[in-house]
Amino acid sequence: MAGQTTYYQLETYESNDVPDLRDQYNSSMNKIDAALNTIANTANSAATGVSGAVTDASTALAAASTAQTSAAQATADAANAVSIANEASSQISQAATDASAALTAANAAQLDITNFKNTFPADYSRTDLGNSTLHCYFRCIRGVARIDIAGVANYSGAWDSTTIGTIPAGYRPTDQIIVPLMMSGSRSTGMPRLVIATNGTITTDGAGVALGTNKEVETFVSWPVG
Repeated sequence: MAGQTTYYQLETYESNDVPDLRDQYNSSMNKIDAALNTIANTANSAATGVSGAVTDASTALAAASTAQTSAAQATADAANAVSIANEASSQISQAATDASAALTAANAAQLDITNFKNTFPADYSRTDLGNSTLHCYFRCIRGVARIDIAGVANYSGAWDSTTIGTIPAGYRPTDQIIVPLMMSGSRSTGMPRLVIATNGTITTDGAGVALGTNKEVETFVSWPVG
């Protein structure tokens, strides 16, 4: 056999060749077998590489999906943080408004107390009542207003409808209040009274009773405010 194939050099028969199935044929078959084995090994290696590439691609896809989910969560968290910040800002603004309103109310209350003191002085004298002197005290603690009155009555006539002062709005009782004016010593029948009207007016009502001279007078009264 003088001839061979182009690529794998397998021996071929010429016209005058005697067949040699043991040496030349077996040699060619071994070459074919080796070539096929190389092809199979290469194919297997390529398949392994493709499988690895597929695995890597799947891993990359999963990582991309996780990153997308994390990005979406981060966006949601950022939006929530902005919402919380806006709510906090709104609450701070409302707190500032409430504080300003409270300060205004406190100033107004202080003004009411000042006006009340100006309207209802600590020492109240009536020359037409024989220079009777009343000491008047007002306070409002934890929603309860109270007036204490003490002094000396020096008047022989009846003490009727004498205005002592006016309680400012915000501290006035919702119903008229009438309390007795307690006096020392003897007196004629009856009891002089202190009357606080719902419009804040504070008056005395002697009901025709003569107070007498140098009589110690006192009373107190309290009522809920607000």
